[in-house]
Amino acid sequence: MGGWSARLLLGSGLAVALSAVLVTGTAVASPESDDVVKVPVSFEVTNVNESKVACQADGKRYTVKGTLAAPRRVLHEDNPSLTIYSHGLAYTGRGFFEFTKVPGYDYIGEQADAGHASLAFDLPGYGRSDAVPNGQDICYGSEATIIHQMVGQLRSGEYRAEGEDAVRFKRIALAGHSASGFTAQAEAYSFHDIDALIVMAFADQGFSPLLLTTAGQTLVRCTLGGDPKQGDPHTRGYAYFGQSDADYRAGHLHNTDPDVARAATEDRVKDPCGRLGSAIPNAVSDNALLATVKVPVLLVYGHNDALFQDNAAGTRLQRAHFVGSKDVTDIFLPDTGHALTLERTAPRMRHEVSEWLNKRGF
Repeated sequence: MGGWSARLLLGSGLAVALSAVLVTGTAVASPESDDVVKVPVSFEVTNVNESKVACQADGKRYTVKGTLAAPRRVLHEDNPSLTIYSHGLAYTGRGFFEFTKVPGYDYIGEQADAGHASLAFDLPGYGRSDAVPNGQDICYGSEATIIHQMVGQLRSGEYRAEGEDAVRFKRIALAGHSASGFTAQAEAYSFHDIDALIVMAFADQGFSPLLLTTAGQTLVRCTLGGDPKQGDPHTRGYAYFGQSDADYRAGHLHNTDPDVARAATEDRVKDPCGRLGSAIPNAVSDNALLATVKVPVLLVYGHNDALFQDNAAGTRLQRAHFVGSKDVTDIFLPDTGHALTLERTAPRMRHEVSEWLNKRGF
């Protein structure tokens, strides 16, 4: 495990001093002063649907890639904990939970500074991970199954950590933003293998007219076969969620620094059509099965989310689905839109999530 330490040491004298501390166990750095490590990781997964959501997948093997960020000391603990973050439509894991183009918005890096281990990754069809040959051949149910496979590998240490030993994590929380709320919830009630669930900017009701219009436009595009994936003219079945940059900004960004808004808009990506196509069966399963989730649940929303309405029939009703859990918390952030990690209120959001994780041993 020494490789985790060596990556960020700036001089041999510091290396010797730190090595002595780690070996003797005479001192432990506080989270504020603890070095943060970021390690590229990858998982070999099969795109099958073993969840309780009815949708199709191609059954092929893919490599899922992401970044593990954590304080070095956490990776030396006997029973470390981890939170997995799954991204929504129009984003990649790196572009949403590891946004580094403007200082202060790297969610997993900031959470590592606060003492937490986090994993941000790109779902198949996105960013660093292998493309699905056709975007129609992945769905929320198969994404849930892929994350289930990742959870197993994270517990057993059977994944790749670039240049490092793979850490075995004892307790694992799963967070899904926006459309990955479908994915994370389906994983929770299909496999019951996680220790906490976080749903960010997503609800199974309270869809705004803008959301319904945007989804309808994208579904029409997908019904016609979709478009090629970025950078791969031979791979079809992809479409933008929001037909233009203006559509994206209207739906996702509210109280956002102009530099962040510009970079996020430039980073937006096409989504596999199979995700949107499986929304209805996923919503049906959610309404029937979310009551079986027994782990702690955190729901995080922005008051000004343009896609999910903040009212008694929208996001405020979501906690009522989790009647099987004895620990359900919802957080509503003022002057905050859909892209929680990219808003000016991101520091407050990170703090709220960090405090919730702390109280539950993460």
